[in-house]
Amino acid sequence: MLTILAFVLPLVAVQATPRVREAHAPVVIYLHGRIIEEQGANAVSPEFGPYAFRAIVDSLRAGGATVLADLRPAGTDMDRYAARVAGQVDSLIRAGVPARRITVVGFSKGGLIAVLASARVQRPDVRFVFLAGCNTELGSSTGPRVGGRIRSVIEASDSLASSCRPLFARARAGTVYDEYLLHTGLKHGTFYQPRAEWLGLVRSWVYGGTAAGSPPVAPAAGEGRSLLNGKDLAGWHVDVPAAPNVRVRNPFVVQGARLSVLGEPPGHLITDSVFRDYRLVAEYRFPGKPGNAGILVHASTPRALYTMFPKSIEVQMEHGNAGDFWCIVEDITVPNMERRRGPRAQWGITEGKGRRIANLTDGTERPLGQWNRMVIEAVGRSIKVWVNGVLVNHGTNATADRGHIAIQSEGSAVEFRLLQLTPVGPKP
Repeated sequence: MLTILAFVLPLVAVQATPRVREAHAPVVIYLHGRIIEEQGANAVSPEFGPYAFRAIVDSLRAGGATVLADLRPAGTDMDRYAARVAGQVDSLIRAGVPARRITVVGFSKGGLIAVLASARVQRPDVRFVFLAGCNTELGSSTGPRVGGRIRSVIEASDSLASSCRPLFARARAGTVYDEYLLHTGLKHGTFYQPRAEWLGLVRSWVYGGTAAGSPPVAPAAGEGRSLLNGKDLAGWHVDVPAAPNVRVRNPFVVQGARLSVLGEPPGHLITDSVFRDYRLVAEYRFPGKPGNAGILVHASTPRALYTMFPKSIEVQMEHGNAGDFWCIVEDITVPNMERRRGPRAQWGITEGKGRRIANLTDGTERPLGQWNRMVIEAVGRSIKVWVNGVLVNHGTNATADRGHIAIQSEGSAVEFRLLQLTPVGPKP
């Protein structure tokens, strides 16, 4: 059995009481995969390609976090190293770093070590991210009992890892957790590079992301303004196409400071004001069955499509497809258009045409009934969309650069607890 401390080769120096770059800056302990033990920091897998260890560390550090990333020796014993990581966490806390600002991120064998460390760390606010870190044995009755605030990220095509759900089923009381399934098709190699699909989920967790059922994070003073006043629909108007002289109910209702969209009758809630160059943060959930809804940006002419939809670009919220673009008498361009929109001959922006542009990755939405966070950045003629911290769409050359913002009522109940608008200056 190796004595680990004697063989650790630090990439970033780790002291008994590590210094962080600024007060309360997040601290990330990154635990690499087994191949780095065997080949070193420039490891290359014949199946998955180069493991970009230093690029991953740099990406984790880019947001201002202090990253502690040691190179483990070959054959490292996982239990002993997990005890060392737990000791690192305790040292950080004794040095004055709040427990909630510490995140242990582990991939593959490093993910298994992170699992074992979470069972040792008795601090419920310490965060963990397991990247392809679970296997079928961990959820057994003799497996570790994890604790803390845990996020699991797995790849659907990866046969070397499995869901952490069985592990979570026997977690310690008070453990907060969630799990995301990616669909990159890159198998275990998904995590060999600092890809946006998983890196966004890690960053959002490191910087205080909340799991299901947690309250929304209040925006900082001066960060923007809410489009919901919590009392009524002031600042909005309702467009519900219906037969003339037919009295219909309003499907948009303010209930307990939230906006509840009933789904029927179909229609749109539209801002009175026109906006350009902004970031819109929406927190929403489908409280009942899986549903359909959308946020329309750059909306203008009402009832321009199917005598229902205003001229606009829709950011899809439909459960399972969040982040798709739908072109509604406006258009936008994305990379790999034919793969994501279908044959070029079918493209169009009116009835019967290929108007859907699929998002970049599925699996970013939280389970039904839990709150999702969607960020839409519309600057100039570019539109970017993030779902729960992951960039899921980026279009350019939009045919509009300003307009109203609209919320759909489209057959399903959906709730909004946050609609926050922040002006963003156009990029140079």
